[in-house]
Amino acid sequence: MNTKDIYVGASPEEVAALITGKMVSLARSSKHPVHIALSGGSTPDTLFAYWRKRPKDELKNLGVRFWWVDERLVPEESTESNFGNAYRHFFGPEEYPSELLHPITYRPELSSEEAARAYDAEVRADMSARGASVPFDLVILGVGDDGHTSSLFPGQDLFERKAYYISSVNPYNGVLRVALSYGGILSAPEVLFHVLGEKKRDILARVTSPRDEADAALPAAFVMKRAGRVSVFTDIEL
Repeated sequence: MNTKDIYVGASPEEVAALITGKMVSLARSSKHPVHIALSGGSTPDTLFAYWRKRPKDELKNLGVRFWWVDERLVPEESTESNFGNAYRHFFGPEEYPSELLHPITYRPELSSEEAARAYDAEVRADMSARGASVPFDLVILGVGDDGHTSSLFPGQDLFERKAYYISSVNPYNGVLRVALSYGGILSAPEVLFHVLGEKKRDILARVTSPRDEADAALPAAFVMKRAGRVSVFTDIEL
């Protein structure tokens, strides 16, 4: 991966500003509403905090549509819900139009496989309705301490799955998830990694410049090597 694709901000807020500028530029230059897949976890909270400081209607007026990269199979009210946290931290308070939001809805009667198929079908129906060849214009991912991304963890044999969304399980706690697959990620014309904090220094170095075959097989490194366009936005000086 070329280092020119790594953008470093002096603080998490500055990184959020850089990412937001990229999103806004993409939306303004597009001839159609932009569709962005947004990761969960705590890192996006810095984006939400920054967006609350910007003109409130900017993303709304640009018609940016948000989908979710992955989700734990828990109710939206749970603090473990990626969409729930995003809604509480930004989309709800700012009254973002519900028609522009596409959460992975929790339905207790569905298994993780059924939930993944349901969201995959929603994505494909939307693509068909707008005549799109790919689900998303931009996928925003994080990198876990172990090198995972989306809910695709090291050692899981998920590389050949054809669906955009698949069932996954967190190997550390057994929590079931729905995850954007490698195929779904790599179908996007651009993939953006949002990585913050000194504790991520080592893993970020390993996935951007793998030292050996084990590093190269880490999910984030696998994506970085194969995505059409990759950018990393971080507050870490490598």
